[in-house]
Amino acid sequence: MIATGVDHLLALDKDGKVWAMGNDTFGQCGQGGDSRSSVAPFFEVRHAKPVKVPIPTAQKVVKIVSGFRHCLAITADGKLFGWGFNSMMQLSNAADYIDPENSKQAIFNPAPILGPLDKKFVTDAAAGEEHTVVVC
Repeated sequence: MIATGVDHLLALDKDGKVWAMGNDTFGQCGQGGDSRSSVAPFFEVRHAKPVKVPIPTAQKVVKIVSGFRHCLAITADGKLFGWGFNSMMQLSNAADYIDPENSKQAIFNPAPILGPLDKKFVTDAAAGEEHTVVVC
């Protein structure tokens, strides 16, 4: 399976592992951001060769989805993980992402998307430029 965004791509291999390449400026390749700012200005980071996306689960990924600059992965046990640009809360509307004093506009490491999805079994997802749609 392959999913593409504006300037990045994801690939899902037969073992359920996710790979990414291209622009990772907003975290859309999921390669971490320990020394990167999660608010603008963002600095360009690119991966010319595929890099493994460290999804924090032992479960196999069964579907990948890419929006404009954000990505999603659904696991065999129905969990949803997301990473990338979150300026319009397309990945999370948790309080730590919308705090006006300390907003986080980018999620550099794949993270579970919980809130209303906690204890739900996700079966499908779609992503656009600034939104995500999930089927449970």
